[in-house]
Amino acid sequence: MENNVELLLELNNGDFSVWRTVDQNNNKFYNIEIEGYIGYKDVNSFIILYENFKRSFYNYLDNNNYRKPVRNIWKKVYQTRSIEICYEANCYWIFLEPYSSPQIWDLYYYLEDVINQIRQYINQCGNKNYIT
Repeated sequence: MENNVELLLELNNGDFSVWRTVDQNNNKFYNIEIEGYIGYKDVNSFIILYENFKRSFYNYLDNNNYRKPVRNIWKKVYQTRSIEICYEANCYWIFLEPYSSPQIWDLYYYLEDVINQIRQYINQCGNKNYIT
């Protein structure tokens, strides 16, 4: 059973992409993917890159009239996303778990969460690069 796939947004030669799948029951899911094989000398460069992706994604949502849903029906006390920060060949690399949701705005919030986790990592390391 194949899903119908529609690419909605692609940036930086495919390093950031958002697409929609529709299954045989007409259920829609939105998906986000961020390339992991991007190496930077410092972790803060990922925040700059991901903030640019986030801004472009917000503009896409706004320009295509995706209504922003009411958020936080549940009061969250803790949430984390699967994120892996690696250091190899004198560069940092960030790998993320795939993410999918029936709500496109959830992908935007996912990206916000990832950026916040990277900031927490930087703060935890005293705002300097940290290699174990």
